[in-house]
Amino acid sequence: MNKLFIIILILVIIIIFLLIYQKRVENFKVCDYDHLVLNKQQLKDTRELLEKFIEIADELDIKYFAVGGTLIGTIRNGGLIPFDDDVDLGILINDVPKIHKYESDEYYFGVCSFGYKFKKKDCEMFIDIFVFEKDEHEYKIINDLWPGEAITSYELHPVKKKYFGDIKINVPNNSKKYLDRAFKDWDKKLRIDCGHYSDECTYKKYGLEKELPINYDDSKFMCYTNL
Repeated sequence: MNKLFIIILILVIIIIFLLIYQKRVENFKVCDYDHLVLNKQQLKDTRELLEKFIEIADELDIKYFAVGGTLIGTIRNGGLIPFDDDVDLGILINDVPKIHKYESDEYYFGVCSFGYKFKKKDCEMFIDIFVFEKDEHEYKIINDLWPGEAITSYELHPVKKKYFGDIKINVPNNSKKYLDRAFKDWDKKLRIDCGHYSDECTYKKYGLEKELPINYDDSKFMCYTNL
């Protein structure tokens, strides 16, 4: 009887593990080639910044959420898009005072037009922190920047956890509905920007078009780079 119980218990544990693993994988795959923009040190630094920001957000109860390329990467690719070179996060304006209370000799929030750049001293990498303020119907990025990327309360709340590579981050509750409205054809086309860390635009460097169908070269870019 005891042996049967142990066998059943082991089987239950295995089934639970497989269900969790299946939910984690979600049919995403890790790129089998180097990131097109960032080198290994830059990827490592970006990961450190993201993990540190999440730690700060948890400590200060800052309700952040993925936006822009990071949200697209999370929902479409499963992690960092192979030609995206930074992390984009949003916070609500009522959490700004919490950021101003943060003090560190190593990490800091640099003020910019859309909110903040979270950085580490003597490091070139950064995380963009977009500040959203609410009007009557939706949350908009401050200074009326990128009005098309405003998000409604229904799309945003309550935020939920999703894997960005192997790191859990907050995403809007109705991410796909938001992306369908704010980033037309995000699930059908790949848009390649110039990037932040090179004098040559990424698409020019690799002889690509600025916009490609999602199945380009047998869906070569439909994967994620692990930070």
